Amino acid sequence: TMSISFYILAAFLRGHENSVEAALKYFLLGAFSSSFLLFGMALLYGSTASLDFGGLAAALAVKARSQGRVTLCRLWLAGAGVGGLVFGHGDFQTTSQLWTESLFRERGVKAVVGAHAERIDEGVIHYEQLDGSENTLSFDFAMLLPPFRGAGLAAYDRTGAEITDEVFAPNGFMRVDADYAAKSPDQWSPADWPSTYESPRYPDVFAVGIAFAPPHAISTPRTSPRGTVISPAPPRTGMPSGVMGKTVALTIADRVRHGADAHARRASMADMGAACVASAGVGLRHGSAAAMTMYPIVPDPERFPGTGRSLKDTFGEIGLAGHWIKYMLHVLFIYKAKARPFWYLIPE
Repeated sequence: TMSISFYILAAFLRGHENSVEAALKYFLLGAFSSSFLLFGMALLYGSTASLDFGGLAAALAVKARSQGRVTLCRLWLAGAGVGGLVFGHGDFQTTSQLWTESLFRERGVKAVVGAHAERIDEGVIHYEQLDGSENTLSFDFAMLLPPFRGAGLAAYDRTGAEITDEVFAPNGFMRVDADYAAKSPDQWSPADWPSTYESPRYPDVFAVGIAFAPPHAISTPRTSPRGTVISPAPPRTGMPSGVMGKTVALTIADRVRHGADAHARRASMADMGAACVASAGVGLRHGSAAAMTMYPIVPDPERFPGTGRSLKDTFGEIGLAGHWIKYMLHVLFIYKAKARPFWYLIPE
C-alpha cells in the first residue's frame, strides 16, 4: 500500500510530462523488481525444496558433497606464482590468499600451502613444507604442474663453435630481450622483463610463452630449513602466452612487408593484464567458478605503491556468472582454434 501511494505522489503533477514519466518508470521498476525476486525464490525452492536459511544451507551442503568436492585435496601456493594479489572491492581490500582459503573452506577442501612435491608414487604424493616437515597425501586424481626445464638443446654457430650458453639460459629456455643479471629480490624491476621476445644474439629468432627464459621469479623465493627452494614459477601460459604470440606474429608480418628494419612490437608482462577463471561447479543454473583478473602481471611498486598492481583492475569473484564466462571462453577458444569464420576478431 505504501508503494501505491508513492506511485500517486510521483504522478501528482498530472499536467507535467516529467512527473508522468517518473511515475511510469517507478511503476515498471517496482513490477520488474518483484518479478525478479519471485523468480529467484522459485529457483531456490525448486533446487532445495526450502526457503529458510537453515534448509538452504543444508541442501547446498548435500549438493556439494554429492559432487565430490569435499574430498578434493590440493597442494597450493598463494598467488599462483605472481607474488600474491590484493583485490579491491570498493573501499575494501582483501588478499588472494584469504579469497582462495574462503573458496576452499566453503567447499570442504583442505589446502596445503607452501609445499614442494618431492616424489610421486602410485596414489601417494610426498611433499615438504616451508617449516621443513615431510608429509604424504593419498589421492585418486591429481593434476601436478611442477617446475620444469627447457628441452636441453645444444646450439652451434655456422663455424661449428658451441653457443649454447649464449642462446639458452641454464634452465634450458631461450634468452630473449630480458635483463638476466643476477639480482636480489629487492632489486627486481619490471624493466627486467622482456617485451619483444627476440633473441639479442640472433635477430628474427623469437621465444614466447613457456619457451622464453624469465629473468627471475615474480614471487620471492623461500627456502625450507633443509635448504629446499620452494617458489612457484611465473605464469607464462594461457592469456599472456596468446598476447605474446600475437605480438611476435605481428612483428614478423611487419618485417616481411617493410623489411628487417621494421620495429618489433612490444608486450611486456610488466604492462600486461591477465584473467583466470577456474570452474568450481557444473551446470548453467547451479554452476560456479572462481574468476580473477590482475594488472599488471609483474607487480610495479612505483606505479602502484603498496600493492604493486591496480586495485581497479585486480579483483576476484566467485559465483554463477564466473561459470558462464568460463563456458563462453571455452566455446570462443575452440572456435578460434578451429579457424572458423571471422576467428581473428576474437581477442586473446
